Amino acid sequence: MTPEYNVPMGHLLNKVKSLEPYSTAQEKNALLAADDLSNMEMLGILSPVKASSEAEAVYLLLKLREISVSDVLEGMIECSECQTLNEFQIELNEDIDLDESIPIGVFESTDEIANTDTMNILDINKLEEKVQSNNKLLLNLMRTVPCRVCKNEIEVIISPRSILSNSNLSNIFQEYFLFGKFLHYSNRDVDYLKPYERSILFKILKKDVETSAQMPNL
Repeated sequence: MTPEYNVPMGHLLNKVKSLEPYSTAQEKNALLAADDLSNMEMLGILSPVKASSEAEAVYLLLKLREISVSDVLEGMIECSECQTLNEFQIELNEDIDLDESIPIGVFESTDEIANTDTMNILDINKLEEKVQSNNKLLLNLMRTVPCRVCKNEIEVIISPRSILSNSNLSNIFQEYFLFGKFLHYSNRDVDYLKPYERSILFKILKKDVETSAQMPNL
């Protein structure tokens, strides 16, 4: 007997397809409120796409970060063994092969997915194994990087709230000033930019200013 599912097949993939990059204004508002919001509330600031659970919100926030900022997380971390600072680059959403034979999502129990009253114990066990496997892949929030000195494996915990931006609030307000001074952008103009657009423009602007400073006056 075919299991009767309580949620549409691939419902989380459909949500991911509906995501659109957030703006600088949304990024700034999220950074301002980051310490006081749940993951679902944070998602509400950045996207109209709704999550059905905190865990699902975590996954959607990671995907939002990927399309709004970058799919690579860069940073510095100290080795607990030798105290050396290490640069790292981590792919946030690795290519994963999810089992699409069940609705893809983050669930706490099989009752959230299917009407288990109509299933035999073997089907329920198989479903539980598939759910656990999918959840482990979707919420892979711990990675390791090798220390460049002692080769110790350093754990990097990926927090969606802390990686929403490559900038902090101070950097964003500095960029407001520089975009206004050199490109004649208003703060509202900058607010409409996506974070990745702002990053690209800022790199071009910085290079242009540095090049101009090195040119001799004619």
